[in-house]
This record gives sequence, C-alpha cells and structure tokens, in this order.
Amino acid sequence: MLLKWIMCRVSEQLQVPFSAAQSKWNQLSKVPGFLGQFGGWNLKSKDEACILAMWKDERHYQKFMQQQHDKIVRHNDQLTTYESIDVSLLTPRYDMPGMRGSMSDSLQEAGALRIADCLVKPDRESHFFEMQEKIWNPGMSKVDGMLAGAFSKVAQEDGRYMVTTLWTSIDAHEAYVHETLPALRQAANLEGDLDKLTGGVIPLKDDWLVLPH
Repeated sequence: MLLKWIMCRVSEQLQVPFSAAQSKWNQLSKVPGFLGQFGGWNLKSKDEACILAMWKDERHYQKFMQQQHDKIVRHNDQLTTYESIDVSLLTPRYDMPGMRGSMSDSLQEAGALRIADCLVKPDRESHFFEMQEKIWNPGMSKVDGMLAGAFSKVAQEDGRYMVTTLWTSIDAHEAYVHETLPALRQAANLEGDLDKLTGGVIPLKDDWLVLPH
C-alpha cells in the first residue's frame, strides 16, 4: 500500500471554496488501485487542511498522476483556493489493527484522524522500530475507539516516519491521550528517540470522504 499525505495552507476567507472543491474528488472512486481518501481541518492549526489518500501501490498511484490527477484539479478549480501545499508519500511498514483490521476497513466508521509526524535521531531508529512493535502496536490495539492505523516511512526523507490512526471520534482520541498515552510514551522512551514530533488531530469531514467504487 502507498499513502499520500497532503497539507494545504488555506486562508480563512477561502476555506469555504476549498472545502467545496475538496468534496468534488468523487471521480477518484473509479480509478484502479484507489483505496480511499479522507480529511478535514487540523484542530491544532485551523488554517491547515489535511488529506490522506490510500493506494494499492506506487504503480497505480503514478498512473493516476500521469493520466487523471490534473483533469480533476482543473474540474474542481481547487488551485485558486489554497496558499501552499505540501505532499508526502508514505510507505507503510506495519499495519496497526484496532477495532478493525486495517484503515481501509475503517473509513465508514471513522470520525477522526491522528497524525504523528516523527523525525527520529539517526542512532535511534532501531530502538524506535522495536518500541513500535513491542509497545505502541499492542498498547494501542487495546484502546477503545482506535479503529486501525499504519506505521509508515516517509519516502526519500531520512529518519522521518508517520503514524496514522483512525478513531471513532475526537472524544475517543482525547480519552486515549489522558488515560493511556502517558504510560506508552514512558515505556517506549519516545523523547529519547525523537528529534522532533509534529502532527495533529483532524475531525473528518463527511463530504471529503471518497470510497472506492
């Protein structure tokens, strides 16, 4: 699987037209290899629109980019609705099952997306991987409201990884933050592994969801 992480900086006066344009990506549903797309506004940065798209593999994604992507953008007239865009391609290393087996199985139930964008210290990657397997994956799989997630490497960026998790609701994620996260962070010695941790929590907008046909 290949994940495409998209962040757009959108001024307040353009958020309505941007959202309207984002709701018109339904043409994706019939593209071979497309597995789903969803997103919303980052609670930590209200001018940041965040979208995650899932593809079967890079071959299908690149074919879409070459043949159909630009036509959809022109049809939506979305290029005029944002100030900047940042795109990252992610290669999943581990699935993170929760209440469901995979992210693609969770899309119709998901109410929120959590992104943890991790820049790992060069000498700590092996420990970071080990803690993902031994601490984070089993610990989060038991959390009520965590549907599923993925632990991914960001393409062509040394030491950068993303953890993407789908939740039933913002409230479910907040309960995890207060009740479970502190113990997992301590057990994994997360601060010792990372140079930087960014990301956000995104309430998912129903009209931005595109499911495969």
